[in-house]
Amino acid sequence: MTRLSACILALFLATLPAAAQDILGTTLIQNKRVDLLSDFTWRYADTTTLCTPDRVNAFITLCLPPSWESFSHPKEPGLVRTYFNEDLNAYVYVIHEDVGTNDAITPEFVRRAVLFNAATGAGVEEDAVVFLGVTDTTVAGHPAERLTYTVPIEGTPFTYHNTLVLLPDDTLQVLFTSLDADLDIEPPYQEVLTTIQLTP
Repeated sequence: MTRLSACILALFLATLPAAAQDILGTTLIQNKRVDLLSDFTWRYADTTTLCTPDRVNAFITLCLPPSWESFSHPKEPGLVRTYFNEDLNAYVYVIHEDVGTNDAITPEFVRRAVLFNAATGAGVEEDAVVFLGVTDTTVAGHPAERLTYTVPIEGTPFTYHNTLVLLPDDTLQVLFTSLDADLDIEPPYQEVLTTIQLTP
């Protein structure tokens, strides 16, 4: 074996472990998407998934791939942005309110308000909303909780995943739903949550 062949083989073998690493998640560092790998390292994500940051308001920035189309809601108080992904038939609603724990807002109050608003918006009684559970999580490094519930709309049950971030002066909700009942929502929902940046 020539010296050049040995160098090429060594270089090839050295890249095998890195290529075999599983991607555990994706996050945003200085508005650039990076993959978090199973060997506790990271690498810049594929450039085809890079995005242009969407400054929703002075508090919230998201950086979603082009497959998520963005809509504003200037006449809907609190609802600051809607995203739609046609391939997934999925919607994300971003809701921001300028109230928080300094205004005596508690997680229990927000949970009750979310379920009440879901029933009111669907035109059903509150007991028609089926609460499926709450999970602790984080958004942009802040403690958060994810409420999962089902709301019947015109007789069809829709499942909503609503992540709540309660801060001293702000409340953020990231509400995800899909019209595709068979969709595994975890990958796209996590894709949305990991791109959120908050500027309190």
